[in-house]
Amino acid sequence: MGILVLVIALFSANTAEFRTITNKQLKEGYSWNYVGKQAPSGSPAITIKPQSGDEYILFRLEKWFHHCIQYTHKVVVDSVMQLRI
Repeated sequence: MGILVLVIALFSANTAEFRTITNKQLKEGYSWNYVGKQAPSGSPAITIKPQSGDEYILFRLEKWFHHCIQYTHKVVVDSVMQLRI
């Protein structure tokens, strides 16, 4: 899966800056993580630009610890929302 993401990123990215930042962050322990469909935040991500509608991302480079915190927050929020029903 990671290789597929990397190949897509290399073909979709048209700037050296994207590749430079991506390589630097990968060496610093970042990894590609699925974040779901959302608007780009400015951090390195694989951007999808449909013919109609707004651009969005599905994967973003994140530090493992940061990814764990976000996932834990989502699980807690989802659990609380289910309790409210």
